[in-house]
Amino acid sequence: KKEVMIRYYINGKDIEQYGVYVVGQSGMLSPLRAKERESVSLSNAHGRIYDTTKTYYEERVIELELAFLHDSMAGVDLLRALRAAFSGITRIERRNGYEVLYFDVLWDSYANESFWDWNAGTINIVLKEPNPVKHVYKVVGNYSFTTADKSEGTQDLLLISRGDGTYVEVRAGTHTHTYTDGYTSHIVLISGNIENVTISTSHILLYTILQ
Repeated sequence: KKEVMIRYYINGKDIEQYGVYVVGQSGMLSPLRAKERESVSLSNAHGRIYDTTKTYYEERVIELELAFLHDSMAGVDLLRALRAAFSGITRIERRNGYEVLYFDVLWDSYANESFWDWNAGTINIVLKEPNPVKHVYKVVGNYSFTTADKSEGTQDLLLISRGDGTYVEVRAGTHTHTYTDGYTSHIVLISGNIENVTISTSHILLYTILQ
């Protein structure tokens, strides 16, 4: 059964234009999985000693269950185009009314062996979001962000996904970008150890994922 009122987009293109629609998903709305803490077992101490200074998180794993809209060879060509869309980091949007979630993902695998089998009815694909801890901004016009370490030390490296298919890694300073793709607004993702960094900007913060 199709997810009513929920639409999925790949690099701004409705996924149904690739000949499939989303029956269900997992991972998009789930809390992030904590990384295993470093630990040590000492022969002269009970139990085990764990690093409890901070929690870090694994990449987000997303699985999409897709059903076919076509039963002809035209659908095969669309499905090939869907696979080709994931040639590098790909922007996925999940739109549920006014609520929109954004993910920069990499293709991981088919969850089954039936990606090209029309008789299978549905297919499952697995995607991974390598940088799931992030701020999501709406930028109108060109962007400007100023970042600094909260403790006034050396700022952790951040990744800015500019929303036009380009990316840049930054440390402390003022970061600007001039868009040349003809669009008046973009969704910008800033990821990394953002909890350690102060970000100053006039752009609209849509939401933040910290865990």
